[in-house]
Amino acid sequence: MEDLEIQAAKADTLQVEFDRVRFSSEAALQQLRRRIQDLEVQIATVTNFPDVGPAPPPALARRLQAQVREVEAFTTERDAAHQRCQALEQSENALVEAATQLRRQVDSLQRRVTRLREERDSLQGELDTAVRERDQAVERQQIEVDRTLKARSDLHAHDQHLNSMRSSISRLEQQVGQWRSTSVATERRLAAAEQGAASTRRSRDLALHGQDDAVRGRDAVVTDYRLL
Repeated sequence: MEDLEIQAAKADTLQVEFDRVRFSSEAALQQLRRRIQDLEVQIATVTNFPDVGPAPPPALARRLQAQVREVEAFTTERDAAHQRCQALEQSENALVEAATQLRRQVDSLQRRVTRLREERDSLQGELDTAVRERDQAVERQQIEVDRTLKARSDLHAHDQHLNSMRSSISRLEQQVGQWRSTSVATERRLAAAEQGAASTRRSRDLALHGQDDAVRGRDAVVTDYRLL
């Protein structure tokens, strides 16, 4: 891209230089044409009217010959300048064509650069969207991780609470077992006491019954005694 822009700038510079050379060449050609026309008029005047007036002096003849040679030199220079102009025109056409091709290439590259920039902007937008989605996914994942860690912590605390409850239940079961053992012993002592009380009541009843018999026996003896 930069090379093509440099070549295009060079082509523009060559175009300016060519215009300057062509302008100066055209000015020089116009001047040569005017001088040639003046010399041709003078030569034609002398040539067409050789008998008019006295014969030119040798100095004038030499001057005319010098002017003729100058005209020939100017003519040669004019032809060379014309050839140079043609060459410059060909070079100009080649430069114009090259500059046109370069401009086409530059325009094509600019369109390509524009398209690539649009694609880059589109990809950048997609990248930004992907980055946002990734960040959101990471944030959601972190939330899930924190939630999982909290759930684990809660589960651990729950396990500890269950273990504590199991220990408490075990202690309570032991206490219940002890209470049951104590209750059985108490019930046994109570049954033994009830049995002792029943035996005592029977002994008391027997004693009372014996007492009643003794009283009746005594009363009978007293009665018998009184009857005597």
